[in-house]
Amino acid sequence: MDGKTLIPLHRKRRQAAEGAVELIEADEITVEVVDKHTGRLFRRTLPVKYRETANGVLLKGESSTGGPVGISLLSAAALAKLGDLFGKGPDAPRCGGHEDG
Repeated sequence: MDGKTLIPLHRKRRQAAEGAVELIEADEITVEVVDKHTGRLFRRTLPVKYRETANGVLLKGESSTGGPVGISLLSAAALAKLGDLFGKGPDAPRCGGHEDG
């Protein structure tokens, strides 16, 4: 794709449009908002590191004081993996029924 092609936000349509993409990365993002008071459209390109995988989206940038900040938006699959790590997963043996001994 040419970097200007719009990809649908709906997951199934987006995956079909993109094909088998494992990783998306960029050094800047473009944010587009419509002001709720005036209805005016604003578009800004921001120096934010963007990384998207099947586990979700990671945004990294700087705060107003220049310190590093980040936001993680996790997919349902990533949240399930975290639940397993913290003991919130299914209460069943991983090895087909036999236990360590």
